[in-house]
Amino acid sequence: AMFVVFPYLLPFNGERPPFGAWVTGRLAIAGVALVGGMLFSQGVGAIFPEVFKFLPLTLLMVAAIISCTLQFYGIMRVRLAR
Repeated sequence: AMFVVFPYLLPFNGERPPFGAWVTGRLAIAGVALVGGMLFSQGVGAIFPEVFKFLPLTLLMVAAIISCTLQFYGIMRVRLAR
């Protein structure tokens, strides 16, 4: 439950959406991902070739590499002195 609520509590400069609508949106995205994952799992071997069973973890690693690169760039980019 903390992973669902914690991002809402992080500091934010703009105006926050209502909590109920925000959580509903996150749960909808999680539900679509869960159903999509189950359908993909059922389709491997029947619809997709067997080698596609490694695709989700491969895409997860690619997303992690991109995320780390962007975060390190945000930390280490050159900032002008004031």
